[in-house]
Amino acid sequence: MDKSYVSMEGKMCVCCGKPFDSGAILLDKRLKASMERQTVTGLGLCKECQLDGFVTLIVIDETKSETNGNKINPTQAWKTGEVVKMKHEAFKGIFKCELPSNGFIYIDRETAQVLERLKEEADGEDNRNNNKE
Repeated sequence: MDKSYVSMEGKMCVCCGKPFDSGAILLDKRLKASMERQTVTGLGLCKECQLDGFVTLIVIDETKSETNGNKINPTQAWKTGEVVKMKHEAFKGIFKCELPSNGFIYIDRETAQVLERLKEEADGEDNRNNNKE
């Protein structure tokens, strides 16, 4: 295929690994025919993996992931295959930080286990309250 100076921007879904169209158009300012029809520029969440009002927490193995200081290199994050969807309100209450602008964050296995215990405790509390009624 011929190259062009315009391209449709694509992203790679961090959840399912599929490429998706971001809806943006890229332009080579020099007007050089340097780009393919679609150019993948980074990571994001595809429409199938996105849920309104939720943050996607992707569990990784930090020992196998490449880090840059205190940050995970997204392209070198060793994903375990576990994904947690958490409501915005719950995320803010537990993590005490801003919501990620990209809709997802990486968490380690230990954090995922703590979240699992919190969920089990909350479910147990809901069941006890329902039995009282």
